[in-house]
Amino acid sequence: MFTTLGNVISSTEITGGPQFVNINGAIGFGGSNGGTSVFDTHQSGRHIYFNNCVASGGDPTRVTSPTGPQHGFQIRSQYTTLNNCSSFHAGSRAVTFTGGASAHCLVQGGEFAFSNGNAGVGLGGDDIQIIGAHVHDNAGLGISPAADSN
Repeated sequence: MFTTLGNVISSTEITGGPQFVNINGAIGFGGSNGGTSVFDTHQSGRHIYFNNCVASGGDPTRVTSPTGPQHGFQIRSQYTTLNNCSSFHAGSRAVTFTGGASAHCLVQGGEFAFSNGNAGVGLGGDDIQIIGAHVHDNAGLGISPAADSN
């Protein structure tokens, strides 16, 4: 699993945190007893690039868990790119972009399938682009824009 941490003082003030990070060719597996996503960025991250990464599995009973659903990729950072990444059989969504946090993000290519959440890809936040991704056979909608997405 991968995560970024940092110091979020308020919704408008973020200090510290990773910037200009490349994750290449990583493979992560969601377990049945954890409440975290396989790849998870937080609000303090900027310019994070996932290249050819694969997220697999997760517990479908945790879709609405109070300790958090298991997404393949949970993106809360800005300027984040998923380049030719894939997520299969996620406990919840294959990819989710969190409204009010993620912005200026790109999904380029890849495959996102067989997730157990209400959508294969959940769009929250601002300026999220999906280009050439194969989103299919998910429990809910393929791509679902949130009310707070632009």
